[in-house]
Amino acid sequence: MSTAGLRHYSLEHRVGGDSLSDLYLATLCSPDKTETQVLVMCAPAPETSPDSPPAQLLREHTTMASLHHSTIVQVLDAGRNDDIYFLVFEYVHGPDLEDLLSRAGSRALPLPVDLVLYIGQQLAAALSYAHARPYPPAGAVGYHGSLCPARVHLSISGTLKLRGFGAGPAGLSYRCPEQLRASAGSKAGDLFSLGVILFEALCGEALFDGATEHEIRESLSACRVPSIRSLRPDVPEGLEGLLRRCLHADPASRHASADDLLAELTELIRYRQVSNPAGLLADFIWDAFPERNRNNAARPLAPGETPPWEELCHRLSARLVDLPRSMEGRHSGGLRLIQPGTGEAAASAAPAPSLELSGG
Repeated sequence: MSTAGLRHYSLEHRVGGDSLSDLYLATLCSPDKTETQVLVMCAPAPETSPDSPPAQLLREHTTMASLHHSTIVQVLDAGRNDDIYFLVFEYVHGPDLEDLLSRAGSRALPLPVDLVLYIGQQLAAALSYAHARPYPPAGAVGYHGSLCPARVHLSISGTLKLRGFGAGPAGLSYRCPEQLRASAGSKAGDLFSLGVILFEALCGEALFDGATEHEIRESLSACRVPSIRSLRPDVPEGLEGLLRRCLHADPASRHASADDLLAELTELIRYRQVSNPAGLLADFIWDAFPERNRNNAARPLAPGETPPWEELCHRLSARLVDLPRSMEGRHSGGLRLIQPGTGEAAASAAPAPSLELSGG
């Protein structure tokens, strides 16, 4: 993937990640001095094979770089800075679904049924597109495998994009029962994870939860799903039936495909005459985050007060942490690109841009 014309990235704040990688909000500075916000995922080179990208990062890059759909976050760049490999994703201006569900719960704002249907439809569209590829590129996977609210990015204009195809298992609460025995995902597992997300969006609480990892595993293994209408009576019977199929312990008893799930969700939206679901999402985001106004300008802040959008929507203020020790003070004069489908890093033919890593 060419980086011609790019100058550098400045890492600002950590916004997420797992034990294998960190996700940062960053700024891309182009030759004309314009600045664009992006997301940069960083992972240290494996100690046993420092000249090869981490397997998980390479799989995610190879998978996501081959997906081009309006409901999927796009990969913009990939490379290496000293002993750190990185991926660059487009930034969707708005909260992720994890942020929105957390904020809605704290403000006692239940997500409208029509909004949950729209979120489900958009996620099903992303899965339908990704699942439909008969021959994924070498090194890529043909499913998501790690679907969870933190990887669902929502824009303040009401659109939705999914990140994390090929990234590896999600948190235990969003896996399917069969992933307890094997960490690899599957198309049927994606449908189960989508059902878990929709259940949580409707009820405001995780379907499979516990105080410890062992308790979560037991809850997921038992796969007891309460009647959604007993917890939320305004859920239509059609949606309850859809969730029951998604959340079946037996993969063969779930929807036959993401296409089938998408068609069912689309029919429910049509039946309920939801005319502007994107507007419904945008309105709900503004309701959940009233500190922001429609012109995307924050209310006046008191001296020393943290901007609330950044604090609540992106969890930035809570994560003003130092960069990993291996990344402190790194300034690279060269960049080597990850080549999809291989375990090698090759030198870029174009003049190598610099990669500026700063602590914000």
